[in-house]
Amino acid sequence: MPRRRRRRFQLRLNARAARLLALGFVIALIAVSVGCVVYERTPQPQPDHLPPAQRLVEPIDALTCIEGWIPSWADEAALVQQAAQAGFTGLLFFHGSVKADGKVSLEDPKGLQAGVDLANARELTTWLTVTNHGSDLGGALASGRTDAHVESLLAAWRKSGCGHLDLDYESLTLSQLKALESCIEGIVEGLGSNARLSLTLQPADGTLRPDQLPVYRRLLANRNVACLRLMAYDYHWKGSLPGALCPLPAFERLIEAYPEYRSKLVMCLPLYGYDWARPQDATIPTASTITLRDLPNLSGPVRAVWMRQDAELALEYGGTNRHWVAAPSLRAVRQRVQVMLQQGVPGVCFWHLGCASLAAVANAARDPETSQPEAFETTESESWRQWQQAFKQRVCDTVTARPGDTLESIGRAAGVERAAMFRFNEDLTNDGLAGKTVYVPR
Repeated sequence: MPRRRRRRFQLRLNARAARLLALGFVIALIAVSVGCVVYERTPQPQPDHLPPAQRLVEPIDALTCIEGWIPSWADEAALVQQAAQAGFTGLLFFHGSVKADGKVSLEDPKGLQAGVDLANARELTTWLTVTNHGSDLGGALASGRTDAHVESLLAAWRKSGCGHLDLDYESLTLSQLKALESCIEGIVEGLGSNARLSLTLQPADGTLRPDQLPVYRRLLANRNVACLRLMAYDYHWKGSLPGALCPLPAFERLIEAYPEYRSKLVMCLPLYGYDWARPQDATIPTASTITLRDLPNLSGPVRAVWMRQDAELALEYGGTNRHWVAAPSLRAVRQRVQVMLQQGVPGVCFWHLGCASLAAVANAARDPETSQPEAFETTESESWRQWQQAFKQRVCDTVTARPGDTLESIGRAAGVERAAMFRFNEDLTNDGLAGKTVYVPR
């Protein structure tokens, strides 16, 4: 059979028609191209439970948030006045307490009202900080208890007169942290449209509380959380061996754990430190607290050493009754603010504002490149680790861990309590312990 011949369609154009057709084609092409560009640049919404894709961290020129806590045991109005004169941008009133049953009460309500009224008159941002003071939060965040806790929390906030709410919940278990996360939406609904919610939490990164790190990241991704304040202090404390408050490498590691929402981070820095007596035997001393304001009043000769790796000030004084001090300093503040600016973190918060001259502290945060007078002339050393190692070698025996050994089993064999073993070996864990040197206090 002959092949069926297909009809050919021919379009014949004169010159004018051809020009018009070409012009129309170009216009259509431009429209399509513009539409594609606009579409490609339109950000796509992200689900609330997922963080956005990691983006390049850009340095910033200056902090936009310089704030601090005012405790209930202070003269609130006096501290508000000093903070306003120093140029602080916000104040957190540390006046809300979570009781064992989950109810929230206000400490020193008269002082709180005086402080908040003055802060409002000076146009400072005000937050009510509610804390559990490190106590167990089972009464607030256990199953079936959260609704009553949220109701009491919101009632205390309304009574406080503060503009915003901050939750400083310490020693959270993973299940309690998740329960807190589930309360966020209900708390924000109760606050209303003009108030914000923030969280102040202990550090979580790849080394400290790594199991809680995903929840912290979800909290940062949550549009209902205004900011996350991370405590960059108490890496050593009253009941630990002497050591750095928050070594600079740990501070940097904490920021690096949050590559996405850096703009919602506020780093919390201490204006106090710890003074440990008698670090010459294997007992674990109990430290006293020492503030930035107290440092010039130390009696007798003081040896001041700047620990380069830690970027912290260490003091030694007392002769035969020797003391070691992990001391706060303006230099430590400046170095950490420099890191924050480089890493795009815009906010700093100080605990607490009764510990120092606020003008000097605010200047260190605003202008970290400019040196300021310090309490002591310093020499330099590598790190607190050098002091610690010399001390441990003097008061401890050493054991090389064998396969299957744990810090507890080595301690039991030597008659040493578990707490002491962990204090003297703070950089070790039972995972991968075999072959490592373990200090056993005598």
